Amino acid sequence: MTVIIPGNEERGYNPNQPREPNGRFASTGGGAGGGNSKKSVDNSDESGIIESKNLLKLRMQFFAEADIAKQDSNSLKRSIKKFEKRIAEHEDKLAHPDKYAPEWNEYNDIRKAGLLRHWNKEIRNFKESIDNRIAELKERGDYDE
Repeated sequence: MTVIIPGNEERGYNPNQPREPNGRFASTGGGAGGGNSKKSVDNSDESGIIESKNLLKLRMQFFAEADIAKQDSNSLKRSIKKFEKRIAEHEDKLAHPDKYAPEWNEYNDIRKAGLLRHWNKEIRNFKESIDNRIAELKERGDYDE
């Protein structure tokens, strides 16, 4: 199965590009930055930091829960309920993976283990999010057990 990440085709990403024996993609004359901008860390005398203007920038706050303190108590309570539903959904995925991954029986053991690991990690993340919200509600005195 080939996975194509949206937006990477503009940067010259081709999942079917042949690889060299060392596992790197074979050079096609272009590069992520256009032109011939192929850079390698292991072949340079530099610090190992690759400078590029074309790197994908992510706002790390997107992944953090720093705004919990700013949310209304009712919003936190609603999100706890939503996370509890997501936990139940993911527990069902663990119990019945073929229901959520139709080709489950065709997956190899490594892929199956990876998907199960992913669903377990999601459950841990949801539980951590619930705990963070409960702690905030307790701090406010708004937590009803």
